[in-house]
Formats: sequence, structure tokens, C-alpha cells
Amino acid sequence: MYFYSSIVLSTKWSLQIPEYSRSTTCKNNYIWSTIFKIRRIMVPTDDKTSKEVEIGIARPLDGGYGWVIVFAAFMMHFTVFGILNSSGILFVELSEELQTGKAATAWISSITFGTLMVSSPVSSVLSTRHGNRIVSIIGSLIAGIGFISSGFTENIYFLYVSLGLVSGIGFGLVYLPFVVSVGIYFEKKKSFAMGISVCGTGVGTFIFAPIVEGLINEYGWKGSTLILGGIVLNLAVFASLLRPLVNHFDNDKYICINTEETSDPDLYSVPQNVAYDISSNNFSEVSKDCDFDLLTVKIYDAKLFEETEKFLANKQTVPSVICKSDLRSKEEGDFKNVPKEHTFTRILKSALSYYDFSLLKNFIFIIFLFSNFIIMLGMNAPYIYLPDRSQEKGVSKADSALFISVIGIANMAGRIVIGWFADRKWVNRLLLYTTSMVICGLVTIINPLDDSVEYLMVYSALFGCFSGVFVCLYAIILIDLLGLEKFSNALGIVIMVQGIASFIGPPAAGWLYSKTGNYNTSFYAIGAVLIFGGLLVSLIPVARKYFIKQTLKLDTECEVIDKHTGDNF
Repeated sequence: MYFYSSIVLSTKWSLQIPEYSRSTTCKNNYIWSTIFKIRRIMVPTDDKTSKEVEIGIARPLDGGYGWVIVFAAFMMHFTVFGILNSSGILFVELSEELQTGKAATAWISSITFGTLMVSSPVSSVLSTRHGNRIVSIIGSLIAGIGFISSGFTENIYFLYVSLGLVSGIGFGLVYLPFVVSVGIYFEKKKSFAMGISVCGTGVGTFIFAPIVEGLINEYGWKGSTLILGGIVLNLAVFASLLRPLVNHFDNDKYICINTEETSDPDLYSVPQNVAYDISSNNFSEVSKDCDFDLLTVKIYDAKLFEETEKFLANKQTVPSVICKSDLRSKEEGDFKNVPKEHTFTRILKSALSYYDFSLLKNFIFIIFLFSNFIIMLGMNAPYIYLPDRSQEKGVSKADSALFISVIGIANMAGRIVIGWFADRKWVNRLLLYTTSMVICGLVTIINPLDDSVEYLMVYSALFGCFSGVFVCLYAIILIDLLGLEKFSNALGIVIMVQGIASFIGPPAAGWLYSKTGNYNTSFYAIGAVLIFGGLLVSLIPVARKYFIKQTLKLDTECEVIDKHTGDNF
């Protein structure tokens, strides 16, 4: 009976992956216990001894199909960020064709980048509920629709919605599931696997820049968005590779009971504190003999709907079990008039619960958060404005597209080389982070000093290399500052703030161009915010020392007070 199988939700027998020919109930019990339960139980081994194993979390493979996941994540980074980082080439064409200002056109890229980051928490909630594969497939379809629909308009405001908002939401739904999947499939080799996957950003930027330039020359910006939309739709193919990781148990050690045919009517209602025989004689169909008598039973309280887990031998006292009639009356009576919460409201609450805003009371975290906001104001702007700035100075379109390719390949090299360097024990990551941002800012400030192709090529290489350090280190520094316990929530807040900054920075640089008539002031401002954001992080060690000093001072005062109080008594 179904009710019996709901009481005996999980036993040592139902924890294997049952063959599909076996009971549906047993299979479903395994699936749900694997997804939602994390517990340690004693299970039998070959030598008849008990062994403690963890049930409910699938073990990372650290290889095997995990490398297929890494390949899929690499292609996601390759496609998404390759296209986004090449948006500066499309920006030039849009500005000329639509006769809009630099600031107005830059809003398209800003909305895309910002929406991608801000929508990541929503993507996290949806992935938890529905799985990484389905969410990323839907995201790729949404992003593809955004690009394709952009090819049928010449209205800048429609492009804000289609190419900016819709594509940004789609990319946001695509991005997080791929990153999470790599983390699930790897444990010991997680850093290596993640490093390979994010290299797709640099390779994609290097390859897509000349591709986008060629598409614009051949088909115009409308035809280009249609073709890019088709490329984006192929993300659904890679998303289909995100197979969920499942537990693999040895069939020789675990057996499955067909609980649909092994119920006892007396279990529908069991008086409280009455001994009940739950020995193996109660089970009419067992797929394999087992002399291990430990059984896990879940008892549901009728009023509070709480579940408790009991380990029962052949003869034990079973607490009161909810009656079948009581369960029906609860379902049809008390819950009948409960107002239904809208799906959007539930998703919004879940997304907000992703953030632990109590972290905003941490002064050190506030410094790092503000630093990230300032840096992101200028981080994406060179990708957008460098091609236009170089073409204004007489550089060909092909060479201006090559600058973006150089940034991409240098960015990849920076992530790998400096990322490896940052893992050395003697390296101060905060100092490396600050130095890299200062170098990024300095080379951007001196960018307007020369307009030659060689000079701009060197700038592209330096900016790409040291901007890669920012992407590589900011998450690691968060762990160093706050620990793993608070890392997930802190990262969510940081990404949200980065998204807000991405909305503001590029249009602000375009506004400066509109006011001055050249890009010099814009690049001066971009360089200044990068330097300022990097230097802000250098305040963290000072703040740490101050708070440690204040804590020690407070502890000393408390000891003096305790001693004085003790003397009086």
C-alpha cells in the first residue's frame, strides 16, 4: 500500500539505485532521499561488520563524465562571453546606423552585462528546484530569441529590451548552472577543472572578435544578430550534457523491497507506545536475503507534520502514527482555504533569501564590496569603446577587432599564470589584487597618449592580462576574508553589486564622450576608477589590525572588571 511505503520511507534496502523493473515506490523513495536527505547510517558490508557511510550526496567523480561537463562549461564561456566581449565591434555599427549617441548605444551592452549578473541568484533558485539542465536549456532559448528578434528592428529602445534585457536574462539562466555543474562533478580537481572551463572566455573573445567583424561586413548588424542568435541557440545542445550526478551503489550489498505489496493494514493506525513487530516476516516480497536487522523508519506527526527518524530492531515501540482518515481530513479541511502564493512571489522570496544581508554589518566586507563596485564601473568599458576609439584615430576595422582578440587571449593567460602564482603560500593575494588593478588603471590612463596600432596592441595585452587577475582572485579573496561558511552568500551580494555597476559604468563613459567630443576623458575616468578600486582593498589589512586591537583592548577591560568584581565578593 502507498501509505505504508510513505511511513517506511527509507531502509537500508531502498538506498541503492533499483533496476527499473522493480517497484516504482522503492525507486521514487531512493530518488527523493538522494536529493533531499543527508544522513549517516550503519550499513552491512561483505564481512558482516557495520560500516558508516554517507547517504544523500552523490560523490564527485573527479573525472569520467565530469570532463564532458568541463567541455560543456568551456563552450558556454566561449559562446556567452566571447559574444559579449565583442560587443564593442557591434557597438560601432549600431551607433552609426541608428544615429544614436555613444551613451545611448552603450546602454545595450550595459543592460546585458548587468542583467546577466543580477539574475544569477534567480537562476540559482530555479536550478535548485528544476535542475541545471532544464534551466540552462530554457536560458539558451531565451537568449537566442533576444538576439534573433533584434534583427527585425531599428528602434534603440526595442534593442534595450531584446538585445539587452531578454538576452541578459537568458545568459544569466545559462551561466550559473554550468559553473555549478563543474563544482558538483569535481572535488580534488575542482580548481583545475574550473580553470579549464573559464578559459573559454579568453578563447571566445579571441575568436569571436574577427568573426563578428566579418559578419558585420558581410551581412550588416541585422544579419549579424540573426546569425549570433543561431549560435546562442546551440547552447541548448551543451546544456543537454549537464546530466545530474547520481549515487552509484553496489547491487551486491543492497536490496530493494516492493513496498506496494508488503503493507500491513494495522499500520494505518498504531496506538501510542505499543510494541509492534516489524520483523522481516511482515515483508512478503524481498528481492534478496539480508540478516542485518537495522531499519530506518520515518514517523510523521499528525498535527505538526514533523518527521523523526527511528532505528528499529525486530521488536520496538513505535510512536503514534497518523491515521489514513486523519490525513484525508487534514487535506480536505484545514488546508482548503489557504490562499495560494503566486509563483513569481515565491521565486522572488527565494531569490532574496539567497542573500545574507547581515554581512553588510561586516566593515571589512563593506570595503571589499565597495571596491568591487568601483572596479566594475570601468572594467567592461574598454571592451565597448576601444574599437570605436581606435577607428576614430584612423585604425582599420580589422585591426580594431584584433585589439579585442588580444585582450581575450591575454585575459586567459593572466587567469592561468597569475592564478597559479596566487596559490603559492608566500604570495599576498590582496597585494597582488591591488597591484593588478593599479596597473590596469595606469595603462588605461596613458592609453590616449599614442594612437599607433603597436601601442594599442600593447595596451590590449596588458589590460587583458591584469584584468584577468580580478576575475581570478576576487572570489578567492572573499574566502580568505570571510571563510567558506559565508562565501556563498557573500558572493551573491558581490555579483549583484557588480551587476549594478555594469549598468552604470559604460553609459557614463559614453556620456563623457558626448560632452567632450573625444574618448580621452572617458579613458582617464576609467583608469582612475580602476586605480581607486584597487587601492581601496589595501585598507582591509589596516581595518583588520584596528579591529583586532579593539577586540584585545575590550577583552583586557573585561578581565579587569571581572577581577575587580571578584575582589569585592
